[in-house]
Amino acid sequence: MPALIPYVKQPVTLWLLQLFALGYQAKELLGIRYSEVKDNLGEMTDYLTGTLSFEKDPDPYIFASRSGEPYASTNNIMQLVKTDKGLLSPMPITLTNLRLSYVYSLISQQKYSDKELLEIFRCPPKRLAYYQYNAAQCNLIPFSEEMLKKAGPNAAPARK
Repeated sequence: MPALIPYVKQPVTLWLLQLFALGYQAKELLGIRYSEVKDNLGEMTDYLTGTLSFEKDPDPYIFASRSGEPYASTNNIMQLVKTDKGLLSPMPITLTNLRLSYVYSLISQQKYSDKELLEIFRCPPKRLAYYQYNAAQCNLIPFSEEMLKKAGPNAAPARK
């Protein structure tokens, strides 16, 4: 994650990536407060903490409006992230893609039992079987910093 800092235009993008990496689902994003995640930010703690405003609330929502209230919908978050949509090209940053990236990254590690994956993903067994089937059919490409360097900090994907 720290390798992405020079390439992002919106710090909210890194929050989104971090929260999905921690296993949060899209439906949970709006209600997350800083205290819930502060101990799990690892080497991103200083950077991410510095992007929040603690003036109105000592425990702010991660995705909050200027008034300090949580955003009304994930559309508000995605509007902010729009400028970084091509950051992980060829995979555009969408809530679905980030969740699937998290799911497939854990499945491809092959170090978790089905029972552990069900607990981690909080999904029904049928959905896990679907994820596992898709992961087996895909040629998954691990992310690397070299991908960012080739694209450059101002590069935008050639997607339409």
